[in-house]
Amino acid sequence: MKALATSMILLLLTVATGAEEAAKPAIPAAYPEGRYGAAWSKNPFLLRVKHPEQTQADVLRDWALNGMAEYDGKVQVTIVNKQTGEFKRLTNHDGADAEFRLI
Repeated sequence: MKALATSMILLLLTVATGAEEAAKPAIPAAYPEGRYGAAWSKNPFLLRVKHPEQTQADVLRDWALNGMAEYDGKVQVTIVNKQTGEFKRLTNHDGADAEFRLI
């Protein structure tokens, strides 16, 4: 008798949960678009940022690298002034009083 009562309770629970599942749609509904609004507005790839202003003047803005060579442990770099066409040769053995130095 006890086994029959347990079987009936299990049968009723199965029918009750089956009715609840039948009431739910088979395909779940999509989330509303408003849910993602905060993520879209804070997208780091679309944010415009203000670049810091350059505080120090660029002393090499008029100069361009023309060539570079190494021979017997001595590095030589040639730079050219873009506006005047003036060439300068720099080496890693130039003194501290030179206009440009290789570091």
